[in-house]
Amino acid sequence: MTMWSRRLNAVPYYRWTLGAATALDHWIAVDVLGMSEDTWKNLLRGDPGGDEEIMTGQYMESGKEGKLEAIGIGNAAHARDIVAVRASLFPETIMSIQEEDAESGVPREDERADLDATQRSIDELLASLGGFEDEEDESWKFDDDSQKNSEGTYGDIDTRINELTDELQEWRAKNAEKLYAEWDGDDKKEFNTWLSEYIKVVTTDSDGVVDLDATREALLSQLPSSREESDTFWSHVEDETKAEIFLQTLLAQGDSQAVDGKTESDGKALDDLKTFLSLPYDRQLRKLIDMGTLRPIFDEYTLESDRLAFMQMQGEALLEGTEVEHLVSDPDGPIHAKDIGEGILDAKDLKESKRFRIERRKYGTDIYGNEEGQLARQLFRAWNEHKAGRAMFEESMFKKGKLSLEDTGAKSWVAKRDKKRGV
Repeated sequence: MTMWSRRLNAVPYYRWTLGAATALDHWIAVDVLGMSEDTWKNLLRGDPGGDEEIMTGQYMESGKEGKLEAIGIGNAAHARDIVAVRASLFPETIMSIQEEDAESGVPREDERADLDATQRSIDELLASLGGFEDEEDESWKFDDDSQKNSEGTYGDIDTRINELTDELQEWRAKNAEKLYAEWDGDDKKEFNTWLSEYIKVVTTDSDGVVDLDATREALLSQLPSSREESDTFWSHVEDETKAEIFLQTLLAQGDSQAVDGKTESDGKALDDLKTFLSLPYDRQLRKLIDMGTLRPIFDEYTLESDRLAFMQMQGEALLEGTEVEHLVSDPDGPIHAKDIGEGILDAKDLKESKRFRIERRKYGTDIYGNEEGQLARQLFRAWNEHKAGRAMFEESMFKKGKLSLEDTGAKSWVAKRDKKRGV
């Protein structure tokens, strides 16, 4: 550690060669955090396997007696751990980067946030004046207009859904004592009135007709949970490292903490726990990680405004693999460009009078079905391997003393930057 401190004092971190920076992170990963060399190499190369496998959590053969292992579990958390430890042990690595940003005119995080807020304020002002075209891509968005109040904010809807969620816990507690089928007529009527209000608030016109019986069964099938209990649970799965610790604790306890309940909900919860405990370890961990990632959707205490913002931001990833209708170019298709209009097609397609057809395809996968898309993905993987190989090679050269600490080469980015500035 003393050696690394001396190196940082001698040369600012942002001027280090790739080999030196890689060697520092390698030391933190293996010697400080106790990671294996294989884990470090996986972090450097990126997750193994195809992109589709990583997205879907599929499995691959590890080569060890044909055992199936999940792909990429925990690597993102390990990488964040390295960065966090480096910033803690050597704060100058972060300060050095901030100094470089200041020198090069790159706005800091807080400055970028201020600029974004200012831009949003300007956009809102222009929108309120009217007559201005919004250049944002509106080809698809989640239909959340009906969730807004008259002022265009989510304050009222957030408050109302919070109230309904708290009331839902009371109904669940009542159902845990006595099943809905055994309630008297007045209680059923009161609940159904509440359910109608709940559905009215949380759904939109685009959702279509809601099955009241199925919704009631789904809402009452879970046990009541307070906001504090919910926050405690979700804090255990907010990243890969915490999810793995939580899983280890859960496996140590097994189903010894669970007892057969008196209601169907108790029995179902116990069956679900036993089913989860019977899964392979890697699959258990993958499920917990996926659930933690999707907390804004699964956590019923999430503010509706936060949930919709998450869905808007992550929409393409959420739709990945879902079959949706695509407009496909087809010279003999029944749909003419003029039938579609400028709102969807560009001027070139309209001018050439292209024709199309409607086809159901898995969202996000249609571009990979052609040869160009497959070649592009192969090129991406090859480039990733090249970058990892270069980092390992330069680290080896640095440790052998054949590569300096400071990046002073004529072709280095520092030299190019200085030349551009006229230094």
